[in-house]
Amino acid sequence: MIKIELDLSGINFDKVPQNLDTVVSESVRDTVMAVHAKWQEIAQRKLRTTLIDYLSGLNADESVQYPYNGNYGEGLITLVGKVANSLEQGWKPFDMKAGFERSPKTHRTADNKGWYAHVPFRHRTPGTSGVAVGGQAMPADIYVQAKNLKAGDLLLGTETSHPPQTSWTGYQHKNGLYEGMQRVTKQYDSSVGAQYATFRTVSSKSDPKAWWHPGYRGAHVMNELEPFAQDTLNKVFNSKLGG
Repeated sequence: MIKIELDLSGINFDKVPQNLDTVVSESVRDTVMAVHAKWQEIAQRKLRTTLIDYLSGLNADESVQYPYNGNYGEGLITLVGKVANSLEQGWKPFDMKAGFERSPKTHRTADNKGWYAHVPFRHRTPGTSGVAVGGQAMPADIYVQAKNLKAGDLLLGTETSHPPQTSWTGYQHKNGLYEGMQRVTKQYDSSVGAQYATFRTVSSKSDPKAWWHPGYRGAHVMNELEPFAQDTLNKVFNSKLGG
């Protein structure tokens, strides 16, 4: 939580206007609005694929409260929701297989002793921002081949230039990142768009070192907000006093 207060100890109250309470309340109100806008601005700079999830927690109905608890000298901005707060604070590495096992899209093996699921990985084209898809754009040499794929075709032979990599856990991937890529077209209102994806299988027999999320350090937007909020409140207050 960021708490900022006005220090009125240095003010000559013989020279302040009679409507000091109004000056204070308007200063707090304007600062709350400025901080809320700044919060979104910093988030847009720090986040990409998760930006919408973060902003939804910052623009919920109860996110901005002014006055707060009926007090016009107080305002409150709250980041609402578990997802948004996780993005703000970050999280430790974890094994994703446990989550996949609980997914409704997971299938049971024929003997009902195990499970498996096919996981899609979307790949964005060169030059796109990555807000909707995420990750790095596919290399130009891959895109040249992928954009000519027909329905049902798989992009093969990519591992010569893009071989399988070893993950941060030490797991050796069996396939290159782009091997087996498919091109899927989608009809929109006035155009046809293409999406590119590879599919990998996770199962109860997957290597213990496979399918681990590396964790996330967190956006920590609030660290940049505190000095901005304090400075803004001081400037707005002094401006309204005519200082």
